[in-house]
Amino acid sequence: MLFFVLLLQILVLAAQESLLEKAHEAFQAQNYPLALEFLHKAREEAPGDAEVYYYLGYYSHYIVYDSRPFSGQGMHWSQQQVIANLERALELDSTMGNARYFLGVEHISRAWEFFKQGQVNEMKQEYQAAFDKGGLPAWMLEEGRNHLRACPPDAILFINGDLHHNAITWLQIMEGYRRDVSVVTLALLGRPWHARFYRDGFPGIQGGVPLSWSDNQVGEIHHYKWRPQQIVIPVPPAMNQELGVDAAINTMQWMVEPDLISPGQRTFMSPLLAGFVDIIEQNQWRRPVFISMGAVTALPVDSWRRQHGPLVQLIPFNARKHQLEMNVQATRDFYFTDEHFKDFPDLLQNDFPRVSGVMFNHHIVLLNLCRHYYDQQQWDLALEALYRIREIFPSQILPIPDDFQQFMNELEEDILQKRQ
Repeated sequence: MLFFVLLLQILVLAAQESLLEKAHEAFQAQNYPLALEFLHKAREEAPGDAEVYYYLGYYSHYIVYDSRPFSGQGMHWSQQQVIANLERALELDSTMGNARYFLGVEHISRAWEFFKQGQVNEMKQEYQAAFDKGGLPAWMLEEGRNHLRACPPDAILFINGDLHHNAITWLQIMEGYRRDVSVVTLALLGRPWHARFYRDGFPGIQGGVPLSWSDNQVGEIHHYKWRPQQIVIPVPPAMNQELGVDAAINTMQWMVEPDLISPGQRTFMSPLLAGFVDIIEQNQWRRPVFISMGAVTALPVDSWRRQHGPLVQLIPFNARKHQLEMNVQATRDFYFTDEHFKDFPDLLQNDFPRVSGVMFNHHIVLLNLCRHYYDQQQWDLALEALYRIREIFPSQILPIPDDFQQFMNELEEDILQKRQ
């Protein structure tokens, strides 16, 4: 009898694994309804499996925000299919950091749906729910606070990704921290409601940015036909003085490439890029512009970027040509202030494996600082920058990939040899 019970359990587990595999395959094919169908069957066969509930909540979140609209979509559906499944996953396994992450993401997504309807109190209630349920842990809020504190007054900050969006909007909306900074989430810039919000701002949350699009143009957002073109933006003399560049260089001559290609090889500019370019054109360096490390790769700014602490500053001069690739003092001051990273150890207890890898951007910045000192043959300072990675981001909290660790070890050995 015992043999048949064990056999039955093995068969159920095998079927369960097969259903999960089918769900994952359907999800990768972006057939979200089919993925959910497999998961519902898996839940019927194994109602105590936390992983099934996690994927039900996770994939249900995606069917709302990444798929075509469907009948019945709304707050009730969100509560029943996303939040309830994620909460059940955590009841069964409280260590599922990714389930807690998506729970926070869902509540904050709901918050903005309320805000679109002018329901600010309900918006704040959803933010509070995200916080209370562990979707905004201390390390994540510190990451958002570090982005805001690195900005000078009245800056424009472009970011991307739910981690930074959720942390920074919590800080501005719920804590009133650094509301002078206008924060634009690039992934949302191509959506009419959000474009209008970024343009106009909202009292008590954030001020607007210089987006020139009219209401009609916002409502007609689409992909724009585009070939590589040079955009010329005047540079005020104060920028030359600030950065020590010859006053004769009084324009930014910015070659903007298309970022979309159709199957017929037609080239387009996405709404995301079009909005970004328009804001930079209209701003004309009146307000300082910064970009998160996670957002900069999506933008054509390689020649115009200057490292400034954990952020990239957009400047109107070719950074490499004018040796302006790094604001060394600002970067050093930021990373050698212990207060900026006091909550990082919280990651050990409240990790979100799906997104916590974004913290490696700090490693990259410190390596760039090390490289700067290396090029200047300032060996002690180069080692200090390299060792700072280990001091503030211990590998027992955020494990360093083997190839990255090997590179750091070889670099350390090289610097030590040159210092002798």
